Amino acid sequence: MRKREGSTPSPDTKKISPQSKSHSFGESYGNSATELYLYIARLAAEWNQNDNIGLVVGATSPNELESVRKLIGQEIPILIPGVGTQGGDLEKAVEYGSNAAGELAIVNISRGIIFAGDSADFQNDVRRAAESYRDSILKKIDKKTEHN
Repeated sequence: MRKREGSTPSPDTKKISPQSKSHSFGESYGNSATELYLYIARLAAEWNQNDNIGLVVGATSPNELESVRKLIGQEIPILIPGVGTQGGDLEKAVEYGSNAAGELAIVNISRGIIFAGDSADFQNDVRRAAESYRDSILKKIDKKTEHN
């Protein structure tokens, strides 16, 4: 991730809120040394007063996914696209994206399922692909939670 450069105030000197319409993320982020994705994750954690915030972090960036989960804590869900065709690792997505209970990671696997087969048995090919991904996710959750 690249750090944004600019001359506006850093996040420490100028706050924004979900209700703020007077300036953008970029204006409030300014020349902060914090990477933008971490800044947004920190704001999301602050704003999550009614359990109505979620984040999207790609499975193709497992280190960033792990950093975001650590920053936002155990109660915010993360939608995780990019497993399969895009190259994201399913096990890392579950390990780094889910909370300690193995929950709140919504792993999105679209192409790996809808393009699972082109035979006359397409319906069963898709079912088998979906079941295989589900089984892999559950196995990883079991492995993660047995250590907690």
